[in-house]
Amino acid sequence: HEVLARRRRELRLAARRALGLQARQLGVELGGLEDAGVAGVTRGGDEVVGTAGVPLDAFDDHVKLLLDLLLLAYRADLTRVNCTQIARESSFRPYPEIGVAEAHHTVSHHQQGDPYLAQQNTKINAYHMSLVGYLAQKMRETPDGEGTLLDHAILMHGSGMGDGDRHTPVNLACTLIGGGCGNSKAIGT
Repeated sequence: HEVLARRRRELRLAARRALGLQARQLGVELGGLEDAGVAGVTRGGDEVVGTAGVPLDAFDDHVKLLLDLLLLAYRADLTRVNCTQIARESSFRPYPEIGVAEAHHTVSHHQQGDPYLAQQNTKINAYHMSLVGYLAQKMRETPDGEGTLLDHAILMHGSGMGDGDRHTPVNLACTLIGGGCGNSKAIGT
């Protein structure tokens, strides 16, 4: 037990150092964010473009920092369960970094057939899935016992809406990734 406890302490220290370095590179102080460049600004009344504390021009870096922190918590055995929300259900945030200038909520109401809005919504959904893929790949590359962290975990990605245009909470997309310590089985084909 002492060897395991020492290894966990070493991982925690390494995690803190790595997180601190990444945070400083993004201009983030671990005790809070600096006032400059954080979201929470408004556009056209009270529509929130971003989320307070998330840099508008560094969303990708911010989310990956969050996911790296989660990975470090798993590696250091600080937690076994997590729930992470990448974006708000009713987000008015645009995604110019992937070519979507319109607000996410706006493009999710694609009027049952506007191909442009449907394409923009698909870009955002694919981008969010790529962030889940980022975490899954990091977990696949992380040794854990006789396998990898991904072998010993299950990631679930889902949505609260089956059809954002009609606000239907049925036929929800759900993705399961990971080996579940050998207990997961392939679902569907």
